[in-house]
Amino acid sequence: MPYAIARIAKLKAGNIAGSGMHVDRSRKTSNANPKVANITLIHHDDRDRSLTDVVNRKIDETPQLRKIRTDAVYCVELLLTASPNYFRPDASDRYGYYEPAKLDPWVEANVRWLQQQYQDRIVRAELHLDEATPHIHAYLVPLDDRGQLNCKSIFGGREKLRAFQDNYHQAVNHLGLERGVSGSQANHLDIKDFYTIVNQGTELDLDLNLDRIQQLQTQAAAYNLTTAKNQQLERTLKLLTHQNSQLTQQLQDAKKTAETQDRIYQTLTERVPPVPLSQIAYELGLKPDLPDLKKWRQPGTNRELEIAGAGFYDWQTMKGGLGAIDLVMFVRQTDFHQAVSWLTDRFGEAAALQLTLQQTQQMVVDRPREQFIPPIAVTEHWAGVREVLMRERQLPIKLIDRLHSAGHIYADGRQHLVCLNRSLTGEVNGATVVNPEGDDLSRQLADDSRRSQGWFYLESPGTGNIHKVVLLDSPLEVLAYVTLHPSEERMLYLAVNDGGWVPEQLKDVGEMVVATQTELHNLSPKVERHQPKHGNWGEDLRNYLLRVQAELVRIQPQERTVREEAVEKSRGLELGG
Repeated sequence: MPYAIARIAKLKAGNIAGSGMHVDRSRKTSNANPKVANITLIHHDDRDRSLTDVVNRKIDETPQLRKIRTDAVYCVELLLTASPNYFRPDASDRYGYYEPAKLDPWVEANVRWLQQQYQDRIVRAELHLDEATPHIHAYLVPLDDRGQLNCKSIFGGREKLRAFQDNYHQAVNHLGLERGVSGSQANHLDIKDFYTIVNQGTELDLDLNLDRIQQLQTQAAAYNLTTAKNQQLERTLKLLTHQNSQLTQQLQDAKKTAETQDRIYQTLTERVPPVPLSQIAYELGLKPDLPDLKKWRQPGTNRELEIAGAGFYDWQTMKGGLGAIDLVMFVRQTDFHQAVSWLTDRFGEAAALQLTLQQTQQMVVDRPREQFIPPIAVTEHWAGVREVLMRERQLPIKLIDRLHSAGHIYADGRQHLVCLNRSLTGEVNGATVVNPEGDDLSRQLADDSRRSQGWFYLESPGTGNIHKVVLLDSPLEVLAYVTLHPSEERMLYLAVNDGGWVPEQLKDVGEMVVATQTELHNLSPKVERHQPKHGNWGEDLRNYLLRVQAELVRIQPQERTVREEAVEKSRGLELGG
């Protein structure tokens, strides 16, 4: 990212001559190429006149109202340039090289800016091409609007210097040149020091002492090192600032929209009196059965509805409902959207909103919460499912019978295994149904199971708080894992229902082990990973038992009984619900 660079030096009477000799090369400059000619861009007098004469003549054109102070600023030197990678994008380290296609528009923009901004107060401007990077030296006589020598009126204070930088950047930013960070607290380099750094890689001015040379070399090295990082940071900052601005605007727009809609809704509903159900019945074409105003008949049918408060009932069909929308759907045989549209057409938008809200609130308050109904247990199928779990799944018989006795697992009418899901307080609110002879992916949740509120889980025996939780994919994976990794510690083994969310109540448990590859949405970053060797824990269990059986074949017969008893004991886990 190339930068536009503009620096100033305030010259008093005694400094003008030296600066002029450097610019017009009447004094030898060690880092300048004598074979390259510089170009005069602006001059108001004979080219051979000294800069001191030109400046004094400009001041004399307007008699000064007061005596010029001995320490007054007679002239301001402007150094205008750009980062080397602007003039030579593909060869920024190539001394003295520039692309004409880059130089020409840059020179044109600078001359135009000098003339428009300072008019005839610019008494000389020179383009230097004989050093490392093209740059312009321009000399401004700081006359104010009254023609008096007054440098403070142009460059006095930080705000005016910042305005100077902003104004210059606006003149050249169409060339792709960036401005430095506005409001930076960095120390301002004088022209001589900065000029040396711009021409990095060349010999430094001989009139600088050794300490200053070392200091400038250090500054130049640091400048080169941090430029790329600063450019990337600035790009990132601009992007984030833009994105933040967009998100902030979207949030503000969304808040305004919500507030507007809320005001419209409140205004509409507050201005409209409630519509009784009897009035809606009348608009539907029903006729009251006088003198009993609770009964309404539908012409052309034998239908007689009884309306009481917010409810209605049809004694002929033995059906009823609650609220205006139910009544319209029942009489007109329409769906919900058509009923709302009919109410809006007949009673207006505000009334329709009010009636919809009333019915929704009534439904939430009056209608009971639906209870989960587990699949029906078929006792005569349990023996077959139990046999498959032992033979095919290689699960311990004591563990299977313990869970079945506690009512946590059983067989259904299809000879599938039903594993009940519970909340952490013990409420049954779902079930996982598994074909014990199929693969582990054949499982499915029973209808109306609450996936994020109930889980199949086992607790290890013991007292006190659970200090460790192991998360697994499915109920069969839970049973295989606890068979392979029995523990006397107080632990919880939980199936996460094919991914989803870890129970919030478990967030405070001291240790959590993820023994599944399923992606979970609210895991703490501080978890332990424990993955099976053969794809799932059921396969790990089978491979483990095969190794044990192979070992039993190799041992002596008299030792086999002792070893078999030990293995059987290890499989008879004391795990419950």
